[in-house]
Amino acid sequence: MTSQYTGKGGHPVFGTSVLKGVWVDNGANAPSQATAGQIGGEAQRGLTHFKATKGHNISMIVVSPHGVHPDGFGTPNHGWCAWHDSFNGLPFTNMPYVLDLGSSCGASSVRSRLDGFSIVAGHEYSEAVTDPMPASGWVDSRGEENADKCAWMHLHAITLATGTFAVQPTWSNKIHGCAG
Repeated sequence: MTSQYTGKGGHPVFGTSVLKGVWVDNGANAPSQATAGQIGGEAQRGLTHFKATKGHNISMIVVSPHGVHPDGFGTPNHGWCAWHDSFNGLPFTNMPYVLDLGSSCGASSVRSRLDGFSIVAGHEYSEAVTDPMPASGWVDSRGEENADKCAWMHLHAITLATGTFAVQPTWSNKIHGCAG
């Protein structure tokens, strides 16, 4: 439902691909339990690699490999599958290897073992767009972001030119409910 977010001309902001590149940092092995600061630092290294300028219109997604548990991921009562924040003004997402937690992070919830990747990454991406510097963007009166309001509700698949993916809806101000 990100088409409700428009640019100055009133047209949807997301008319083309938003993925600008993928980079594997082979400089060192990922820490087995990276801190939030280390994850933010990795996002900063990605920004440098892509020779990009930080700001609200850019967001880095730091993906961890299998068996790595960043910021307490996978520990009892951790309560999340991914999160987003900012580091020195750079919006970024901490995206652990969600298959390590199986169905508790969406595996096989719609159509395949990989469902959790698209559900969780889509959830965080949507929030990073609407609240790039938490909590300075869109949050409701309880402090929930747009995808939090619809988390794990009405899961379904969408088909794009690149394949079919499991997704969750996000909050729509237009309909005052979960849409998409």
